[in-house]
Formats: sequence, structure tokens, C-alpha cells
Amino acid sequence: MHHSLTDINDLPTIDRIKSHARSLAFLDAILMPQWEWRYFSFDSQWSLAANEMMGSMRDGEGNHYFILFQPAGAIGKVFYNKNSNPAATESIPDVFSSFTKENAFDMQNASYCFWQLIDEPGWNIQPAHLSEAYLLRFLLGEPHYYHAWAEDYYEQEINPIALACIYKEGRWSPDLVRKLNQDADIERLKNEYDEIFG
Repeated sequence: MHHSLTDINDLPTIDRIKSHARSLAFLDAILMPQWEWRYFSFDSQWSLAANEMMGSMRDGEGNHYFILFQPAGAIGKVFYNKNSNPAATESIPDVFSSFTKENAFDMQNASYCFWQLIDEPGWNIQPAHLSEAYLLRFLLGEPHYYHAWAEDYYEQEINPIALACIYKEGRWSPDLVRKLNQDADIERLKNEYDEIFG
């Protein structure tokens, strides 16, 4: 699956994307205790000094995205199907220099970048002519989409009601968690929740 969008402005607001990225990371933490096998992660304390947070997705086959949330707005980078495009980093506003210079984001391998300044009405994408924005469908805020993917990826039945409660509301309890994973380590998840939600 490409998990793609046909229009970058199908993405919701910065705050909603941040919320969805957090939910995805926490659901993966519940379903998959081993971090290296997870798709999604979120660090609410990526840079405390700069008030930056970071969400990411990695599929284990080289495809990934990184999204940096900062006071000026949000910027993301996607690498898909081993296709690196030198034009991906053109025209990025200088205010996002901490993103473009961050070694962890591997900016040498970027298929495209997307961003929105806090006072802009919509999203920008570079290269601008792209017909598909790969991997970003997860960020639309559709618990049923994640649910269908997770059942296939984790090869198990997953309680859709418990999943939707956590996904939509960002709330959790030991009871909700155990409906998703009977063997979940609640103490570990408390620490992970703090890292994700801050």
C-alpha cells in the first residue's frame, strides 16, 4: 500500500496532525512492545530549548517520514521507494533550518518535503508537481484506516472500539490497553505516554 494522498491540502491542520501522530505512536507502543518493530514514534521533547516535537514513521524497508513541529509551523520529509529527488529541499523557508540541517532526518534521501507556516492557510509541497503524497494517509485522522492496516501488519484481531477511543481522544486506561494487548506492560506504557504526550 502506498498510503498516499492525491492533494497535500487534504492534510488537516498542524495541531490535528500532531494529535494524530501522537495517537499512532501510542497505539503502536501498545501493540508492539519492541520499539524496532514499530511503524510510528513521537518525541514530545525533541528539543525543549527550541520547543520542538517530532513524529516519524518507518516501515522497515527504507520508506519513512519525519515531521518536525515547532512554533513557526511544521515541516516534513518523506522518502519513498528509494526515490531521492534533489529538488525536494528547494524553497524551504529559512525558519525551518533546524530541520534541514538535522542529521537524524537524512535529508540526502528525500523524495519530497512538505510544510506549513503557522500563519499560512494551506500546505506546501516540493517538488510542487507531485501527483501523489506517499505515506501521509495515516495522518488524516481515520482510526478505521489504521485499524485495518494494524490487523494486517500485526496479524491479529484488534478491538476497534478500544482503538478508536485512544486514537480519537488520546485517553487511555489499563482496561482499554488490555483490550488491545492482554500482555501489555502498563508501567512501561505510562513512561511511553509521557514521552509521546509530554
